[in-house]
Amino acid sequence: MRSNVGAVSGFITIFSVAGILLIGGFGWLIPMSRGSIPMAHALAAPPALTQIAATPTVHLVVRAREKGKFFAAALAEKARQVRGVARVERVLLVAAKPHDILGVDPDGSLRIPIDRSLANVTVDEGRHFKPGDAGKRVAIVGRGTAVEDYRPGADGMTRMRHRFDIGSSFALRDSTARLRVIGIYAGASEDKVFLPLTTAQTLLKQEGKLSHLLVAVASGSDPAQVARALQAALGADVEVTAVR
Repeated sequence: MRSNVGAVSGFITIFSVAGILLIGGFGWLIPMSRGSIPMAHALAAPPALTQIAATPTVHLVVRAREKGKFFAAALAEKARQVRGVARVERVLLVAAKPHDILGVDPDGSLRIPIDRSLANVTVDEGRHFKPGDAGKRVAIVGRGTAVEDYRPGADGMTRMRHRFDIGSSFALRDSTARLRVIGIYAGASEDKVFLPLTTAQTLLKQEGKLSHLLVAVASGSDPAQVARALQAALGADVEVTAVR
């Protein structure tokens, strides 16, 4: 009887040691550092997946039916009430020289509406907007934009050309307001200037106006059906189209 117990105990000991070695041997798959979350939590909810899920895919775009026109910002709230709508991001796109200006929700994404498609951009230097930036004079500029500035001159605003770094400031054409660069993006259309939505509305004198709504459709909902419901709810002055 004792020999059997000893054999079982020895087996359990070997199994336990093997388990420890196995976990240790594969520990490099889940790097741990001071302040990191426990292994079980890391496996259940990777931080990267959480960040990706926070920005849903845009399925539909709402724009003014007449090109170059704006619509009331109140339509954003109407859109949020439509069944099947998961998220609505507000955009004010103003065509300007030498660079187009885009006002966006600080907690939203950086997307450029181009006809019936969207160009995604990525901040590769500095940082993205955050909710606390609402109303602040901060900007994210493209690589092709980061050489423009305007300063008061004898004949109005004089165009200057010098490269901007993170933390430097610049002014838009016909404006004396200085904007601080917090991010520089790369990707499509590197000649745009992104501002927090309310900042853009104020500086461009378009308070209460929008040019686009970017709509994410809830999982399990039919985008075509949601598009029809949005069109009916928002009226004939705007058009709802699927993103190509």
